[in-house]
Amino acid sequence: MPILKYLGKKAINTGMGVAQDAIAGENVLQSTKRNLKRSAQDIAADIGERAIRFAQTGKGRKRRRMKKKKLEVKSRFVSNLKKVRKVKRRKTTSKRKRKRRVKSLF
Repeated sequence: MPILKYLGKKAINTGMGVAQDAIAGENVLQSTKRNLKRSAQDIAADIGERAIRFAQTGKGRKRRRMKKKKLEVKSRFVSNLKKVRKVKRRKTTSKRKRKRRVKSLF
């Protein structure tokens, strides 16, 4: 709706300009053409200014980094040898889902 409000204001200003020219005794057709051209140029200039003002710069939206899934590893140092013993976490399997039987209507 802001567009309609903006265009409505421009239309009222253009109509007022045509009316003032008609009161001054100028040709209404020429006055209308001149005022419409002027309004069209103003609208085009405003669109250009808004495009520059709202132009996106940079990389756009910042996205979260995806974390890599790692197996939990516990390391323990054995005395002075500094051997690393890795203990992997046991994988758990998901429970199987039951299939629902569809009762036939016949």
